[in-house]
Amino acid sequence: MRRLLKNKILLDNPSDFFTRKKERTAEMIAYAACFVLLFATLNELSIMAGITQYIPKAGHLQSIVINFFSISGGLVILAVILAFITATFTRFKHFSQNMPKSFFLLSYSFTPMFLMGWVPFLVIKIMALAWSLFFLALGIRIKFRESMKNSFYITGMVLLAILLLSFISQNYILGVVPNYLLSNT
Repeated sequence: MRRLLKNKILLDNPSDFFTRKKERTAEMIAYAACFVLLFATLNELSIMAGITQYIPKAGHLQSIVINFFSISGGLVILAVILAFITATFTRFKHFSQNMPKSFFLLSYSFTPMFLMGWVPFLVIKIMALAWSLFFLALGIRIKFRESMKNSFYITGMVLLAILLLSFISQNYILGVVPNYLLSNT
């Protein structure tokens, strides 16, 4: 059992995790779906508990479903963006080969965001996003064989894409921008 757990956990040893873990489509889709569902459920529970002032326009179950599909859709959009960025800036020039790696990296790298991003405090959201982006940069360095400098540049472009998606969709896709920054009042 100890051998099974050794070097298999992203949060424990991310470099070894990205080096050893293979991009298995069904596994990474299931992983992403479970963590997105966990995030959406915990987010809704925090609303029900009154931790946040946000009042959903739909019922609780509908909000979980809406959040699940909007975050999942946002991950796919972000994976397409990352695949295009890496096809442009790395030695892996084929979009079709970069797409599975991109979705893999985003699914696993955003684990801290899925685990802690539902907490309605900006400091915790920023820490979770920073942790996730660090994992993404590390994954890009390993999976796309880039320098750490280029990995951080690519990660910065992904962060810009996340912020743009949040602003354009008014936080309906990848809502990482605080709502008070989006309000017109």
